[in-house]
Amino acid sequence: MKRKINCETARNFPVVKALEKLGHFPNSETEQEAWFLSPFRSETQASLKVSKRKNRWYDHGLGIRGNVIDLVIMVLNCTVKEALAFLNDNPTSFSFQQQQQIPFEEDPHMIEVVKAQEIKHPALIQYLGSRKIPLAIANLYSKQVWYKYNGSLFFAIGLENIKGG
Repeated sequence: MKRKINCETARNFPVVKALEKLGHFPNSETEQEAWFLSPFRSETQASLKVSKRKNRWYDHGLGIRGNVIDLVIMVLNCTVKEALAFLNDNPTSFSFQQQQQIPFEEDPHMIEVVKAQEIKHPALIQYLGSRKIPLAIANLYSKQVWYKYNGSLFFAIGLENIKGG
C-alpha cells in the first residue's frame, strides 16, 4: 500500500512530470527549464515556463506562478486533498459523480469509464484548437471521458459507439 504524501513531500514532485501526467508536454526544454503551452487557455506560443532547478512554474500570459500543488489545483479545479491524491497516483479520492456502470469481468487491462461530460479540460480544448476544431462542434459529437486503465485515471475525447459505449 502506498504511503499518502503531504504538502511538503508533494512540493518535491517535478512540475514537468505533473504537467505530463495532466497531458501537457514541453514545446522546448533545456537542463534548466521547460516551456509549455499554457494549460489555462488556448495559445500558439509557449508562455508557461518551468524552472527545473527551483521546481516552480510561471505563466507569462496570466502573470501567475506557483508550485506543483498550485498547478494541479488550478488545472483540475480541485482541492488540496485531491491534488495530493493526484500527485500520489491515487485517483480514487477525486469526487466525481459516478454514473451507473455496466459490470465487467475483473480484468486489470479493461478500460472502465468513470465519467463522461462536456469537454472542459484545458488540455483537450488546447488539442482541439491545435486541430482547428471549434469547441462547440466537438461538444456536439464527442465527450470528455475520464477512464481507468491498469489502476490509473486518464482522460480523453471520446466518441459514442453504436451500442452507446
